[in-house]
Amino acid sequence: MRPVISESAILDLAMGPSLAPVLRRVVSAVAAQGGLSVDRISDLLIIVDAVAAGARHEMPDGRLRVAVTPSPGRVAIRLGPLPAGGAAALAEACRVPELGSVLEALADRVQAEAGGAGDFLTVSIGAEDPAGT
Repeated sequence: MRPVISESAILDLAMGPSLAPVLRRVVSAVAAQGGLSVDRISDLLIIVDAVAAGARHEMPDGRLRVAVTPSPGRVAIRLGPLPAGGAAALAEACRVPELGSVLEALADRVQAEAGGAGDFLTVSIGAEDPAGT
């Protein structure tokens, strides 16, 4: 059994044509380290595409900050800090007409948090750890 890397990949990406491809590659590599199945990695990549498309309207400074964290059988993507109300707005931007929320359909957990440092949106795929993070 391969050891799982438990450190987060921290990204600060400029909005533009390379956002989705770069984010997809990093998330794929981290998801493979988390031990996700090919099907779950595919779900995660669909989520990444939806987030990349939706983030264009929610990032006033033109940058998307992302932490991608693996744990055994699980990957969490934390987006932010976002402007006030940005987590809910980004989650809403990931809706597809007639299909609904891509995040809610494919992720095992979607959590929006508001705080003094800004809003954060966390999307997780895979088994929850015992601590519930």
